[in-house]
Amino acid sequence: MIRKHTHLSKFCLLLIVVSLSVLFSNCSTPKPSTDYAVRIKPDYQAKPYTTEPVEQYFTKEPNSGKARNAATLRGMVYGIRINVFTDSLGNPVNMKKYVLFRDSLAAGDLNPRIEEIPLEYVDLMGPKIGLGENWFENYNNPLDPKAIREVRIDTVVTGPSGTVENDCNCNPPWQLELSCPCAKRELKWYFAEIRLGYANYKDRSGIGLPETGYDALFGEIATGVRFSGDKSWGIGLAYSSGVPLYNTFSGERLLRPTVMLHMRKDFGPLICCIEPFVYGQFGLSVDGLSIDLFKTVSCKDCENKINLPELDMSLPLSYGLGVGIDIPFASFLDVSLDVGWRSIGFGESRILGGFSNAPSIRRVNMLVFRAGLTF
Repeated sequence: MIRKHTHLSKFCLLLIVVSLSVLFSNCSTPKPSTDYAVRIKPDYQAKPYTTEPVEQYFTKEPNSGKARNAATLRGMVYGIRINVFTDSLGNPVNMKKYVLFRDSLAAGDLNPRIEEIPLEYVDLMGPKIGLGENWFENYNNPLDPKAIREVRIDTVVTGPSGTVENDCNCNPPWQLELSCPCAKRELKWYFAEIRLGYANYKDRSGIGLPETGYDALFGEIATGVRFSGDKSWGIGLAYSSGVPLYNTFSGERLLRPTVMLHMRKDFGPLICCIEPFVYGQFGLSVDGLSIDLFKTVSCKDCENKINLPELDMSLPLSYGLGVGIDIPFASFLDVSLDVGWRSIGFGESRILGGFSNAPSIRRVNMLVFRAGLTF
């Protein structure tokens, strides 16, 4: 029977709820009234930019005809489309860029027309803060780096006959996309992690006794250096406070901390603000009994003297791997969630063959959930 820990079960439920809240608060399906600003340059605020007989186009919303502020349009920016026109040899002869926009005034229209605003008409905010032309500000927080959104850029190549010659996999702008007013992460040459973990595992309190289910909380920190051109790889050391595991020869339950080599690989934004990563760890348990076992393994004379078949005096190695997500909270900080598998090798001690503390190894596998911060 699995031993139940009510307080830990509540913690896990709370952790899941908080994790989902963080995720969906940062990445949610936008509504037509999404408040992003498209600033129109003064020279174009009252100038029509379509072939239709519409006067002062920017002062009226094209679907509803409602009056609007021509200086700053308010609504949803779906992306930037680049139209490239080529000659018969495939050489580009002309290029036009458009902002695909849906005004918040069109919220009640089930099939609104998406406005194609020439990019040169727009007073772009991205270049003003060192970003690209495909970054747009929140309507209520102008020029706030924490409230900006990067949109997609699609390129359409059209030949002299008017046929589209490339497949850009462009999604129709009215399809649902993800709006992510999150921070832009800037990776440093180093990294540091602070984690609160939850482990679920089976252990036995004595030789020949059945395994029982346990769960436990632990703390973990890691630090190291990032490398590769995009700083997506990291290597360093991790220390875990460990979870309590039995010495099956004495029935004593001891905390088993570990020190391990820690490697991680970041993959950059996958969707919305979510940046997946994987990690791997390899090292040793550093509690008293495990250190005694390590000393015995490294002492050939000691191993020859003990030489008892009942004991397994292998090196008490521990290892694990996992996958998770980083959600940028600030330019220097991510909120991180991950799940992994961990195998802990640790030392035990018993009275055997005339020895009062004959060492042996035992191994416990566990499922690990972690949540915390990555710098």
